[in-house]
Amino acid sequence: MFTEATQTRPYAPILIDWSETIATEQSVALIDWVRSSPAPGSIHVVLPYSGRAPQASILQKNLQSLGCTVTRG
Repeated sequence: MFTEATQTRPYAPILIDWSETIATEQSVALIDWVRSSPAPGSIHVVLPYSGRAPQASILQKNLQSLGCTVTRG
């Protein structure tokens, strides 16, 4: 069981730079990893700027719905 001190402890921010690549099977693994994270709001993911690429847009929406910050670069 968690103590109150553990529940209120801030988490260090995590930056994941995926600006160079995007693969569907890796995207599923990333979403699963974020979903299991105790603090998805502290995760910032950088995705490639690929115009209107459907894979990147879907991944961005999924990550944002989990509470992540997502930028395209």
